[in-house]
Formats: sequence, structure tokens, C-alpha cells
Amino acid sequence: MKADNWKSWCLILNFFIKDVLPRKHMEHWMKFVNACRYILKPTIHKNNFSKAHKLFLDFKIGCSELYGKSSLSMNHYLHAHLKQAT
Repeated sequence: MKADNWKSWCLILNFFIKDVLPRKHMEHWMKFVNACRYILKPTIHKNNFSKAHKLFLDFKIGCSELYGKSSLSMNHYLHAHLKQAT
């Protein structure tokens, strides 16, 4: 999937799953979506980048708690280090 398709899918999916997912899972998913919204803007303010970083970390922790450590992929770890890489 190309980046633009992923972005659209990620942001639009919320309208379809909000009434299907349990609240706890939806809140968890929204951490990822909101982090993506912060970093997908044409310009990123340092404060928003810090917010996105925290949301990515919270999302990673939530994945581990909700689905087990085996659910974590390399992308989860890369998101956690995105702030240091920029």
C-alpha cells in the first residue's frame, strides 16, 4: 500500500469502526490516528512533534497490553524512535 493510500485508509477508517470496536480499542486506535495527523501535516511544529511522539509511545504500550508483546512489529519500535531520528 502506498503512503497516500495508507494515510487515507487510516484517517477514514474511523468513521466505519467507531461503532464496531469496543471503546477501549477505539481509544487506543485513536492514539495512532492522532499521532499520524500530527506528523502528516506539510509542516510540523516542535510541540506537535512531541505530542505525536507521546501518542506513538502510548500506542505501542497499548498494543502490548491489549494484544500481547507478540503483536508488536518493527514499525512499533521505529515509531518509538522517530523523535530521535529527526
